[in-house]
Amino acid sequence: MKETRPLSPHLTIYKPQISSVLSIMHRITGFVMFFGFLIILWTTNIYTFKSSTLEDFGNILTYITKNKFFMSVVILFSYCIFYHMCTGIRYLFWDAGKLMEIKMVNLTGWLAISLSIIFTGVFWYIIIL
Repeated sequence: MKETRPLSPHLTIYKPQISSVLSIMHRITGFVMFFGFLIILWTTNIYTFKSSTLEDFGNILTYITKNKFFMSVVILFSYCIFYHMCTGIRYLFWDAGKLMEIKMVNLTGWLAISLSIIFTGVFWYIIIL
């Protein structure tokens, strides 16, 4: 006899909620930060120990800041840091049993997104000045 029980929901029929999307993005930004910091440590190690002066390292930093592609990667990396921080604070509140109502989950999700964009903008505004 063939069973006609429904299958579990798949990604094609599941409507993403803000909490699930932010959770996935929190994990992705953690992954990006881990490998980004490894790359930063690796490149600074290479250029500080193999170059004879700090002027060579300054030349590399100048090249990165003049190159639009590298600068956009650095800005996106800083956004990952601020996003991960904002959602991490949100998860700390959840661990304490606070802000768990659906309305607050949605509100704090949008707040985390907004604050991470604002923090990134303010950070780069201060850096560029």
